Amino acid sequence: MCGIVGVLSNFENGFSMEETNVFETMLFLDTLRGFDSTGVFGVDSQANVHIAKAALNGLDFIGEEAFKKFRGELIRAGLFAVGHNRAATRGTIIDQNAHPFWVDDKIILVQNGTMRGDHKSLGTRTKDIEVDSEAIAHVLSEEDDIEEALQKINAAYALVWFNVETETLNMLRNYERPMWLAYGENNGMIFASEEATLLYAINRFKLRMKAPVELPTNTLLSFHIKGNHYETASKAIDNTYNGAPIWSPGNAITNYGYTLENPHNQSYHYPQNPPKRHSFSNANNDIDIQFSDYVIENLPEHHMHHSDVDAEQKAAMESVDKQTGKLFIEVLDFIPTNKHPGCSSWHVYGELILSGDAKSKVLVHWIMYDKTKEVMEKYIEPVYFWCH
Repeated sequence: MCGIVGVLSNFENGFSMEETNVFETMLFLDTLRGFDSTGVFGVDSQANVHIAKAALNGLDFIGEEAFKKFRGELIRAGLFAVGHNRAATRGTIIDQNAHPFWVDDKIILVQNGTMRGDHKSLGTRTKDIEVDSEAIAHVLSEEDDIEEALQKINAAYALVWFNVETETLNMLRNYERPMWLAYGENNGMIFASEEATLLYAINRFKLRMKAPVELPTNTLLSFHIKGNHYETASKAIDNTYNGAPIWSPGNAITNYGYTLENPHNQSYHYPQNPPKRHSFSNANNDIDIQFSDYVIENLPEHHMHHSDVDAEQKAAMESVDKQTGKLFIEVLDFIPTNKHPGCSSWHVYGELILSGDAKSKVLVHWIMYDKTKEVMEKYIEPVYFWCH
């Protein structure tokens, strides 16, 4: 879990002291969503960008000279300010891997979320990048069509990024990550990953704001700099990942034969008396994992038939079995087993990871019981685990 906060100024000649304090307060509160790193970027009316970031928690970060200088720049000429608190999932915890990421002198981006699959395969420029969010910034930099760019991204996300060339601040989320907005009665806006962060700021500083609203999913909200102010635009876009539409809730339910009308449908992941290709347990023997023939038949893109396995892949599979006895799984997603608000059982999906450069398309499924949604979000964030 990571968190994003931000302020769009109500003024044309820099942030007010109140707006600056609101931003700093929200950045501090947002530490609860990520203790590993903190970063900020600000944009003035001339589209100049200022960045500060470090592998520090929010409280320590706002005491740094770099942030104090950033505060001064906001008051002097700031128009937008965006902050991020990181809970590291991919990449080491170092200053370089803190958000925001600035690529090609064009895209400055923060993300709440995580990618599925290998982000290094998104292009030659991403193969040596540690953090998936930086890879997303490269994709948005290289592809001017935002819709087409995001169709390459298989991830849970709320994104906020500034395009230096178009002088536009953008925000977008899919159904898997939140983003809340609160507009001023006259102008200006504050936003955060959690509604409670906004409500605290509004009440603490007695802001004249409208009630917070959630940014609609798959809706691109843009703020284009015009002179000393900005113009707002909003449009629906198709940001569905090409090749894996099953990860949207409706598609996941449809493809696996599960319906909200029949939430206890036990054929959710298997037909009648399905054969099992392979089964195994995790190290603690507390979950049962198995390859599903139903998935193999209905989602062929996630299955590699024996006839399709080349010599390198076969050798890699044998190496896993004989040398280590371990199977590595990349966790992809989880969805509830029923529609009850307090559901504590979850279908979890992962992909078998082969050693070396061999690629797997085998989807693996298991069920976890007595877990809250928050616990499950923590569970899938490490991305990888092994079984035997």
